[in-house]
Parts: sequence; structure tokens; C-alpha cells
Amino acid sequence: MSRGAISGTVGDVSFEMGAVITLPDPGQTSVLPDACGAVELANLTPLLSNRIGSGIVITSSSATDRSVFQNWLATNNRNYFTVMAYGPYGNTNTGAIGVVSINSITITETHPFSLSPSTINLSCGSTSPQTFTVGNSTNAPGVTNYTWNLGANNGWLYNGNPAPASISTGTTNTITLVPDCGKALSNVTATVTVGGTGYTTNASAVSIAQPTYSISGSSSICSGSSSYSITGLLCNSSVVWTAPPSNIASLSSLTGSPTTLTYNGTPGDFTLTANVTSCGVTTAVTLPIHAGSYSSSDYGLDVNGSVSGYLPWCPNKSYGFSVSNISSGATSSNFSWTIPQGWTQNYISGYLCVLNSPTSTSPPTGTINVSFTDGCGATINKSMFLAYSSSACTPANNPCFQYSPNPASSYLNVNVASGCIGSTYIRKIELVQASTGNSVYFQDYSYGNVTSTSISMYSYQSGTYYLRIYDGNTWSSYSILH
Repeated sequence: MSRGAISGTVGDVSFEMGAVITLPDPGQTSVLPDACGAVELANLTPLLSNRIGSGIVITSSSATDRSVFQNWLATNNRNYFTVMAYGPYGNTNTGAIGVVSINSITITETHPFSLSPSTINLSCGSTSPQTFTVGNSTNAPGVTNYTWNLGANNGWLYNGNPAPASISTGTTNTITLVPDCGKALSNVTATVTVGGTGYTTNASAVSIAQPTYSISGSSSICSGSSSYSITGLLCNSSVVWTAPPSNIASLSSLTGSPTTLTYNGTPGDFTLTANVTSCGVTTAVTLPIHAGSYSSSDYGLDVNGSVSGYLPWCPNKSYGFSVSNISSGATSSNFSWTIPQGWTQNYISGYLCVLNSPTSTSPPTGTINVSFTDGCGATINKSMFLAYSSSACTPANNPCFQYSPNPASSYLNVNVASGCIGSTYIRKIELVQASTGNSVYFQDYSYGNVTSTSISMYSYQSGTYYLRIYDGNTWSSYSILH
């Protein structure tokens, strides 16, 4: 490619850059020019008709321009690069009617070779063969060799063996490489040799999607030992475990999967961490662990989805109690609930207990208690103090909305009370998981007069939920057990 900065002094002077097969014969001109001499009009025409490129015309003494010539390709088989300035064709003089000043000419060599694909997207662990091809956009002749540049420790297999840093395929412009499972892969370039000169192509960039790992094993170890491993660990991956606090537990191996965790006698909580390296990327994988026995402080007793040590209650209302932070191994048969005087049982099953408060303010106080056996065999007791409060009787929700059953095991039915039909409608409805605050169900009825609907509860985890209903002006919220 050639770039020339030029200027002219008199109008209608043309400037040409081109490539020609031969120069004019000096013997055919009266001026007897050499390669840079003047050329008579009779010999100029063949040059112009035989050249590659396009001309520009200088039309004033102050004009400047920059010409770019990009068509001198190897396949053109042109031997000479020409720069020509000449006057109008109608002028019979051998000289131009003006002056063209050439400030600079820059020649940059380019090549027509490109590597495809330009990008490869793989999942870590893939062993799918990948074929790379060098294209020759102008069919440039004289290629004697293709060399594929991979670099050391490149992660590729060639003909079933680890690929060397560079591979020569002679005049074959393709190569097939196979990812070595779980290893980091280098980008690929190719060097094309033409007439002893090497031309390097663009790079074929490799993008690898990383796997998602987790630790398999119990989150609670009461005594003795337990095995832990990385799920779905890919080949050629490495694992480095972080040692837990030595007084709580120890690991049989810090560099293997699986490894064995042994309880060392001091109860406590820690995070088991493994640094997993696959395809050149290291990811920290964690699992919270409780080691040793539990105490009452490790658990909570909730009411209507909120942790509280005290419940102000209103007569003749339903309250749902539940044990939170339950350890593995605590089953429904372990739970024993003690109901306070004046309260009646609505529903009791395992860690859930739904009670109806007294129909009057008497007895004004009481205590609910639950005992159960945790996963390590310890007996745990939790209790909550209950006291009548007039502030708890302040209406907080729209009495026009009704819902049943509670707890809802299969379906939760919601409807407008018969006395409110015609004046109140269900405009929107939402179900929120109390433990996470996440909305698990939402339905918009803004453009209809809906008075009843139902929510399927089959796919939801057991626990406390908030049923939220919008009547077009305000939201009302109710506690639901499932």
C-alpha cells in the first residue's frame, strides 16, 4: 500500500500512482528518458491504460491531497510501482502545465492470509476436535509452508499427544487440534511462508465457559469423621482445601477429592473451603459446617415468620409458631409442643404449630414450649412468652378478604367475603417466602373484577409465607403456613 502527500501549482495537473508490468522504452521517446524521466504523450497512454490505480487532478496552486493506493496485489504480477504527473491530454507539450510536489511516499507491505475461526467458544472439559484454516483471499502463489503457533503448555492435543509449541503442516492450510480435558487452552496463530518470508495471521481466540462446582457432604458433623468431595470435578483439575480451625476439625488431605473431615472435640462453626482450578481458572467453593453438639441458642422459635422471644396477642386469632435453624437429623417425631392455658390447637406437625388464641383476654399471659432431639442427639428446649395486648387487636388487614386453609398443604383459596362483593375486588395477589423475602407467586387482576382465586402450593418449600392482596388502593398481608 502506498500513501503520497502531494501539492500542485497550476490547474489541471493530474497525479497517478499505479503498478505496471514494464516501463516505457527510452528509445521510443525524443527525450530518451530513464525510469524517472519525462514521457511523451504517445508513450503515456500505454502506461495509463496498463496501470492499476486511480488519478487525482490538481486544480489550483494551493491544492493539497493525499492519495492511497491499495491494489498492488501479488496476483497482479506487476513488476513496477509508478508515480506519474502529467498535463491535460489536449496539450502537445512533453512537460506538464504545472508542478506537482511529492512530500512523501510510504509503502506498507500487507498479506492476504487470515485464520478462521476468529473465536472459539468451549465449555471447560470439552474434548471436541477444533479445525483451524488459513484463508488466502487473493490466491497468492508461492506458499511453501504453514506453521501453527501454540506456545508451550498450550493445553491442546495433536494426533493424540500433547501439542508442541509450533507445528509445521507443509503446504496444508488446515490443522485439527483437540482440547486436553480441563486444561487451559492457548490462542492459535499461523505463520505462512512465501518465498522465504513469513507472514503471521490474526489469532484464533479461545473463550472457555467455566464449570460450577459445589461441595458434597454433610453441613453438620457431630463426632468422628465424614467424607467431602467436589461434585462433577473435571479431569486435569486440581483441588486445594483450606485447613479448618485445628481445635474444631482437621482434613486427611488438603489436595485431593474426596477428603475426610475429622471432628477434634471443640464444638464450633466454620466454612469449609476448596480452591478448584479447572481450565486455568481457580474458583473458591464453600460449605458452612457445624461441628460437635448443638445448644438451644443455635435454634430459633418464630411466630408468623418472625423471630421473637415475645408475642403480644389479640383474642380469637390464629398464630403460627415454627422452629428455625433445624439441624440435619431432627425429624417430626422428635418434636413435642406444650400449649399454654386457654389456647387451642389448630395444627401441629413436626416443627410447625398453629394455635388459636383465647376467645377473651383471660388468661392474659402464657408460655409456649417445644422440645426436640437435634441431629447430634441432644435435647433442645425453646419457649416463647405470650401476653395479651390491645395494640395487637388493631385491624391491620382488609376484613373483606378471606383465605383457607391455613396451613395450606396443596391449594390456598382466596376470596372476597360475601358482604363485600360488589365493592371490593382482588386486583393483585402475591405470595412471599418469609425466610428469604422472595416473591414466589404474583398475579395481576387489574383489568377484571375478580372475587376468588387459588394458588397451587405443591412446588413450594415448607415454611411460613406472606399472602399479600391488593384491592386497588392498599395492600393487605396475612401469614400462611405450608
